[in-house]
Amino acid sequence: MRQVYPGCRVEAVYSAEEALEWGPKQNWSVILLDEQLAHRSALDLLPQLRRQAPSSVIVVQAEHHDAKMAAIAIQAGADLFLYKKSPAFLTELPIVTRGVLEQRALQKELAAARERHVCLIEHFPGLLYELDADGRFIAIGAGVTALLGYSSQELIGTHYSTLLHPDEWQLARQHVHERRTALRAQHDKSVRLIGKHGGVVKVACQTAGLYGQQRQFLGTIGIIKHAIESSATTSAPSRLYEPSLHTNPTLHTDPTPFPAPAVKEPRSLYTDRRHADRVSVQMEASLHLRDAAFPGVVRDISLSDVYVTVEGTPAVTREHQVRLDFFLEGAILQIHGKIAEVRQPLPLSYASPGPSGLGLVILYADIGTIEGPILSSLLQELRVRPGCARLTIFPSLSRNVESH
Repeated sequence: MRQVYPGCRVEAVYSAEEALEWGPKQNWSVILLDEQLAHRSALDLLPQLRRQAPSSVIVVQAEHHDAKMAAIAIQAGADLFLYKKSPAFLTELPIVTRGVLEQRALQKELAAARERHVCLIEHFPGLLYELDADGRFIAIGAGVTALLGYSSQELIGTHYSTLLHPDEWQLARQHVHERRTALRAQHDKSVRLIGKHGGVVKVACQTAGLYGQQRQFLGTIGIIKHAIESSATTSAPSRLYEPSLHTNPTLHTDPTPFPAPAVKEPRSLYTDRRHADRVSVQMEASLHLRDAAFPGVVRDISLSDVYVTVEGTPAVTREHQVRLDFFLEGAILQIHGKIAEVRQPLPLSYASPGPSGLGLVILYADIGTIEGPILSSLLQELRVRPGCARLTIFPSLSRNVESH
C-alpha cells in the first residue's frame, strides 16, 4: 500500500477490541479487516466499525472465495470482499482500493455540487426551477409558495403540466419546458399558471434547454417572474391575477351570484375598527372565487380587520366566511375571518380615477397566541416597507368561523 500511496500512515492492530479502539481515532481512508480475528468474527464487527468510520473504505480479506459470504459482508458495511489467498491479492488490493477511493471522492464532489445547486435555487433573486427531460420538477425555489401556494417539496417530481392553465397547453408548454438554447430559447414569454387554491397567475418565463456532453437532452432550466416585472409599457399598479378566464376583466358574471347588499350595516357596529391601531398601505391583494380571481389593493389594516378594494363585482355578501393568506418573503400567515361590510364601488386609486372596485371590510375570527404576535410584527414591517407583503383571499370551506 505504501508503494502505491507513498508517505501514507499505516497502523496495525491484532484483535477485534483493538480494531474498535482505533476505529474512531482518525479519519482512516482505508480499513483492511481480516475475516479471521481473535475471539470475534469480522462480520460481527463490521456494523459497529462502519458506524465508527462512516467515510472509510472497509476491505475484508477472506480465507475463502465465497460469493454468499461476500454479499453478507457488503450488506454489513464492507466496500470490498477479497480472497486473500489469491495469487493476485497483493496486486489487486491497491488497485481496487484506489478505485473505491476515487469513487468516494466523486461522491463527495457530487454531494457538494448538489448542495451548492440547492442553495442557488433557494436564494436566487428570481424564482428559479429545473425540469428533467420528461418535464418533471427536479428543483424549484422557495418563492413558489408566495406565487402559487405550493411548497417546493410538493412540486418535486411533479410534471409541469400540473401548473399550466388548460388553455395554455398548446401554445405555452414549450415556454415552460424549453428544448432550445442560447438566442433560440424563449425569453420573457407570458404564461398563465394555476395556483394550489385554483387562482390564475400570470407570469413571464425565461427558459433554456440543458444538454450533456453527447448532446443528449437533460431537461430545462428557467426563471419565472411576475408578468408585470417584464412589462415596460405599463405604469399601472401590479395586477398579478387575471380576474376571469373568458369574461370582461372588470366584470364577473357568476351563474348563481349572491345578491348584493341593499343596505350597509351602520358604522356604529364597528367601533372597535375605528379605535384599532391601523396602518394605511397600498398592498397588493386578490380575491379568489371558484375559477375567477379579482385583483385589488389593501387600503388599511389593523390587528382586528383589514379593508380591501377589489376590481369588478365579485359575488360576495356580508357574513361570507373567508381565509386570508398574508405572504411576506416566502412566509405565509393564514387567518380566518368573515366579510363584515360590503361598500359601494370606489376608485382603486386615491390619486387618480381608475377602475371601480368593491370595498370589503373583513374581520378576523381566530387571532390566537401564535397569529397575534406575527400579525403585529407584520404591521410594524408594513409601516417601514409598505410593499413588502401581499394578501390573497379565499372562501373558507374547511370550518365554520365564529362570529364576533
